[in-house]
Amino acid sequence: MKIAVVDDLLYEAESLHDILSAELEKKGLTDYHISLFSSGEEFLAGYSAGAYDLIFLDIFMDKLSGVDVARHIRSVYDTVSIVFFTTSNEFAAQSYEVDAAYYLNKPIDKDKIASVLEKLNFSRMKNQRFIELPDSTRLLLSDIMYTEKFKHSLTFYLNRRESKSVTLNHAQAEELLNSYEEFNTVGQGTIINFEYVDSLSPDGFIMTDGTVIPIARRRLKEIKDIWTRYCFRKMSERDLL
Repeated sequence: MKIAVVDDLLYEAESLHDILSAELEKKGLTDYHISLFSSGEEFLAGYSAGAYDLIFLDIFMDKLSGVDVARHIRSVYDTVSIVFFTTSNEFAAQSYEVDAAYYLNKPIDKDKIASVLEKLNFSRMKNQRFIELPDSTRLLLSDIMYTEKFKHSLTFYLNRRESKSVTLNHAQAEELLNSYEEFNTVGQGTIINFEYVDSLSPDGFIMTDGTVIPIARRRLKEIKDIWTRYCFRKMSERDLL
């Protein structure tokens, strides 16, 4: 899970970072990364649709306000969950305009964050994540089963959908996918989504569509270890949520 905190007061951003980390770990959610930004301009400079699963925005900031930033996010059709925090209810009505999930009054404490995390539907957020390909096609991460390289193109095999081929090299595909814990490279040009692994055999991963994906010999032990840790994390999350 990728989370952004945008606040021009560093001590408040760091405090929210610490509270979020503690509450996420209480829920057994260890696969997260929280990025801090000191202004709306700094955040938008590196922002792209689908880059985050959850964004916390301070309303009152110099130049671009949190509402301004949220309007830009929605203008590119990003459905990411947005949480506003502020010292005033002055802009509460505008939070509806940008479909904010929550509007929190400062000071932010662990009880407020725990309540937000409890009410947010993490499964829905996860299923809305997507990547954008060079031809502007958007693919939901939850639809991608595995990739396969052929000459100068890469094919994305999708769940219950026709496969998608695009001019893309393996390194670019890794950059798009491998920051998410469910994706991993198992061979040159082959990235799999662990969510679609049915079982592990001596020949490789058996996917839910029956395809056998071989594991590069030099990475066999490493990939098996990563797969085992992934399975344990998933079991822990189901037990704790």
